[in-house]
Amino acid sequence: MCPLLTEKFAKAQTLLGDSGAQLLSLSIDPAHDTPEVLAAYATRHRADPQRWHIATGELAAITTFALRSGANVWDEKGVINHNLRTVIVGPDGKVRRIFTDNDWTPEQLAELLTSK
Repeated sequence: MCPLLTEKFAKAQTLLGDSGAQLLSLSIDPAHDTPEVLAAYATRHRADPQRWHIATGELAAITTFALRSGANVWDEKGVINHNLRTVIVGPDGKVRRIFTDNDWTPEQLAELLTSK
């Protein structure tokens, strides 16, 4: 699912233009996804650093955020798996919507991120 969501974000960043809206892809595997690995991933997927940030952080903070958004993360024989969550946060810092699947379109995402 990560490649599919990454492709959708890539399309959405183009649709966002100069709106000021931001995208964030958050890795749930900080032990593997170092800043260098994430920078290479961003380059491969043409993430515009002015619009789309690909990051990770402390495992405890990521886990807290994941649980608050309804995401589950588990280790399956050494492979980290997770369910899907795309969280839309408004400029006021409030959650506007949480997609619990991958059925949204880049157009829907761009509309939600740019609507007042």
